[in-house]
Parts: sequence; C-alpha cells; structure tokens
Amino acid sequence: MFDIIIITITITIIIIIIIIIIIIIIIIIIIIIIIIIIIIIIIIIIIIIIIIIIIIIIIIIIIIIIIIIIIIIIIIIITIIIIIIIIIIVIVIVIVIIIIIIIIIIIIIIIIIIIIITSIV
Repeated sequence: MFDIIIITITITIIIIIIIIIIIIIIIIIIIIIIIIIIIIIIIIIIIIIIIIIIIIIIIIIIIIIIIIIIIIIIIIIITIIIIIIIIIIVIVIVIVIIIIIIIIIIIIIIIIIIIIITSIV
C-alpha cells in the first residue's frame, strides 16, 4: 500500500514538473515571437522613414534644379533683350549719322552749285 502511494506521488510530481517545463517553454516561445514581431515592426518603420527622407531629398533637388534652370532662362532672355536693344540703338545711331552726312553732303553740293552759278553770272 505504501508503495502505491509513493508511486502515485512521484508520478504526480513528474507530471507537475513536465507541465511546468511545457508552460515555461510556451512562455519562452511566445516572448521570442513577440520580440521578433517588434524587431520586424521597427525595421519596417525605419525603412519607411528612410524612403520618405529619400523622396523628400529627391523632391528638394528637383525643385532646386528647376529654380536654377528658370534663373538661367531668365538671365538668357534678359541678355538677349539687352543685346537686341543695343543693336537697335547702334543701328539707329548709324542711320542718324548717315542721314546727317547725306544732309551735309547735299548742303555742300547746293552751296557749290550756288557758288558756281553766281560766279558764272
């Protein structure tokens, strides 16, 4: 009778120990899974942040390039306008000088003709 009691006590102790071990193993597995999930979430968040930063940098670079191109185009247009204005001014000055020279020549010719006519008479 005493043997049976000892056997049942040891069996129950073994069963309790096995159950405790199983529970501990399950808890460890759950903790590992939670840690892995947290790590994965953190990695995903970091990747998303990096992608957003890269996109923002690219957008800023594109905007800067566009601004530079616009400034260059404006400068080119302004210089072209200035060159055209200078050319027009020079042309007008040359034309005026030519007209003045022609007028002077005509006046001189008229004076000469008048002098010749008066000298003949």
